[in-house]
Amino acid sequence: MWIFGMKRTIFMTVVVLLALAVFAACAPDSDQGEPPVIDPTATAGAEATATLETDGGEPVGELAGTHWNLVSMGDETLVEGSTISLDFTAQELGGVTGCNHYGGPYTLDGTSFSVGELVMTQMACEGLMDQEALYVEMLTAAESITVEEDTLTIRTPQGDLVYEPAEHVSLEGTDWMLGGIAQDEAIVSTSIDADITATFEGGTVGGSAGCNTYTADYTVEGETLELGEIIRTEMACEDVERNEREELFLTTLGETAAYEIVRDTLTLMDGDGNVLLIFNVLGSGQ
Repeated sequence: MWIFGMKRTIFMTVVVLLALAVFAACAPDSDQGEPPVIDPTATAGAEATATLETDGGEPVGELAGTHWNLVSMGDETLVEGSTISLDFTAQELGGVTGCNHYGGPYTLDGTSFSVGELVMTQMACEGLMDQEALYVEMLTAAESITVEEDTLTIRTPQGDLVYEPAEHVSLEGTDWMLGGIAQDEAIVSTSIDADITATFEGGTVGGSAGCNTYTADYTVEGETLELGEIIRTEMACEDVERNEREELFLTTLGETAAYEIVRDTLTLMDGDGNVLLIFNVLGSGQ
C-alpha cells in the first residue's frame, strides 16, 4: 500500500499519484517511463484541447488549466516515441520529461517568464536521460513565453521550447483502471486497484469492483456526473483485504458528483470538488 498526503489542489494530488504510478509500473533502466501526466485543473469534464487566445508579442494572460506537449527543443530532435509534457496551475507547472515527473513554481509578467527550482522523481530510463537533462536545463533557464494560435513557445538562451496543445481522452467508451482512492486526507493506492475497472457508455457505467462486477446508470451535464443506484453481484471473495477494498470503492463511487479528464487520467469528485477516485486508461502502463 502506498499513501500520499493530499494537497488542496487537484494538480498536486495527481502529480503525486502519477509519481506513484511510475515507480509501481516501471523498473529502472526501462525503455519507456512516460505515463501521461495529469493536471485536472482544467474545466471539469473538459475533453477538448485548451488553448490561449493571444498574439505572439502580447502578454499571454492566464496559463492555469492549460496542458501542452513538447514538439521541438532547440535544434534537438526528440527521442522517437518519447513524450514531454507541460501543465499549468495558477502558480505551479509540472509534467513528465519522457521518464520522470517534475514540478515547480513559475512567474509570469506579460511575456516575461521564469521557472523556479524543480522537484523530480528519480527513475532512470534507458535512452532518455540526456534528453531529460537538456529539457530541464532549458526550462529552468526560461526567459519569456508567447502563445500564437495553437503553439506555446518558451524562449531560452539555448533555443526555443515549442509545445502544442495536449489531447484528452473521452469519458465514454474508454476502459478505466482505478489509480487510487481518497482516504483520510490522502490518495491511497493498492495492488488490488489494478483489478478495479470502469467503463462509461450509453448511460451505463460498469466493470469489476475487484471481486464482484457492478453497474449503474449515469447522466452527464457539463462538468457534473451523477450515478444512480449501484447494483453488483454478491460473490464473496476469500481475500479479506480485497473485499474491504471493494466495499470502499463502491461506497466512494456512489458519492460522485463531478469529473474531469486530462490526457489519460479521469478524476471523480464529490459535490464540493473534493477528489474521490482517480482512474487511468486501462492498458496505458499506469
